[in-house]
Amino acid sequence: MGGTISFIKSFFPVILGRYWYFNAYIALCLLLPFINAGIKRLTQKQLERIIAALLLFTMTSGMLGHFFVQDGYSAFWLIVMYLVGAYLKITTHNVKRVSSRQLMLIFIGMTLISLFGEAISIKFIGHSDIWLAYNSPMVVIESIAIVILFTRIRVKSVRLQKCLARFTPLTFSVYLIDSNHAFYGFVTHSAFTFIRVQNVMVGYLIIIMASVGMFVGFIVCDYGRAQLFRKCPQLKLVMIGRETIGYHVNKFVTSWGSR
Repeated sequence: MGGTISFIKSFFPVILGRYWYFNAYIALCLLLPFINAGIKRLTQKQLERIIAALLLFTMTSGMLGHFFVQDGYSAFWLIVMYLVGAYLKITTHNVKRVSSRQLMLIFIGMTLISLFGEAISIKFIGHSDIWLAYNSPMVVIESIAIVILFTRIRVKSVRLQKCLARFTPLTFSVYLIDSNHAFYGFVTHSAFTFIRVQNVMVGYLIIIMASVGMFVGFIVCDYGRAQLFRKCPQLKLVMIGRETIGYHVNKFVTSWGSR
């Protein structure tokens, strides 16, 4: 019964909150005009204090007690990260003082601390995800480091620039398809159980090849969808109608699941 309900809900992902990031992103977009207006009015010092207070709360009590941060799976956390990104853009001159080598060392160091903390937690207090949670201090610091490193990549090839501009927006489909409950429940949930009996190196190779294959395959699927929508705009109305229907069947699905 639970699998059937999950399958039905997968057809109405937005209304029924199946994609936490997509829903959180919508909330962020709705608040962006107010957030951006506030950033423009604040001095750099004021913005620093606000971000410091938010990070201090979300990476300590927010991480240990969850609260409304929800381990980083929330619109609030997305807003905090947006503010951090805005601050990095405003203080580009300060960011440039940190070398790429230092950033890489920070990334590696934070990763090792997270893995060490996770290993200690598993051994002495049982499995704990707080070391690898989105709002873990180590994950936040290493994420900031890797984002800055990626901003320093310069693509000089015009052809490659055009290719990236065309296919980068399609990468979101990888998240949507891979996170779809129907796809996970009927495909990836048990598709790779055979890896457990494989040699370690063979297992890693299979995982890498499968990941790359799925990534490329999902992008190709979304590229086909984008071309289809471009030639037949009426299909967009079908998608909107599907979400509207999802809203009306929400109570029915919920009551069915409680039986």
